[in-house]
Amino acid sequence: FVGFYQIYRFTTPVEILTKILKQISIFSLLVIAYFPFAKEFQFHPKEVALYISVVFISVILMKYFFFIYLKKYRLATGNNFRNTVIIGYTEEAKKLKRVFDSRPDYGYRFFGYFSDKKTGPEIIGKTEEAPAFILHNKIDEIYCSLNELKTNQMKDLVDFVDENNLQIKFIPDSNQILS
Repeated sequence: FVGFYQIYRFTTPVEILTKILKQISIFSLLVIAYFPFAKEFQFHPKEVALYISVVFISVILMKYFFFIYLKKYRLATGNNFRNTVIIGYTEEAKKLKRVFDSRPDYGYRFFGYFSDKKTGPEIIGKTEEAPAFILHNKIDEIYCSLNELKTNQMKDLVDFVDENNLQIKFIPDSNQILS
């Protein structure tokens, strides 16, 4: 319900704090609601408040410690990266690549584009060459520009991803979002 454990590479510290506040609110309500019905224990309200505060501070410190540690670990060691390719060479795909380049702390390693419509130094092959490249280079995530793929190509890619236990994400065309 709170989504406390749904922390990703691109989750911001503000989002983490929001999730922690939601969790501590629910936790506090449960603790406060439990003690009036617990006949075997009698706790003073100050002790309950101290307990909730200690748990709250501990959770915040641990969550931020691991969040910062993983970002530093990725940058320092080069480990814990996600290998990615983009299928389609559109403006939206180029913007996504700029995010990969400008935010190394997210931990994405970009290998190149695949495109049937365009050529260039960053384009490493045609769309039908992508599956072999993906398997050979151990690509973790595939981003597809919806604007450049045909329906049958998209279906084939989704089937390939399902068979090989990979992740596929779609990049919408900003002009076609409303349609």
